[in-house]
Amino acid sequence: NAAVLVASRDCVGWGFTDGSDPTADKAIVVALGTVVKLDESLRELAGLPMNWMATRTTRDSPWQWEPRPADWDDDVEVGGEG
Repeated sequence: NAAVLVASRDCVGWGFTDGSDPTADKAIVVALGTVVKLDESLRELAGLPMNWMATRTTRDSPWQWEPRPADWDDDVEVGGEG
């Protein structure tokens, strides 16, 4: 499984990618609990504020939190309940 390297949160829910550009044709909807089962380190993001994102360079790197860019493309982000 590819590592989650980018996570974001907005009013719709959560989005997770491996760092590649997300596209709607590759997006799937899964429960947040399912993603956490695949990578327990995602629990560290429970307090991520709305409209923020967290990034890391590898599965074992620490998460870096920052506000999401203003030009973030919300059309491709798919998430479960926030």
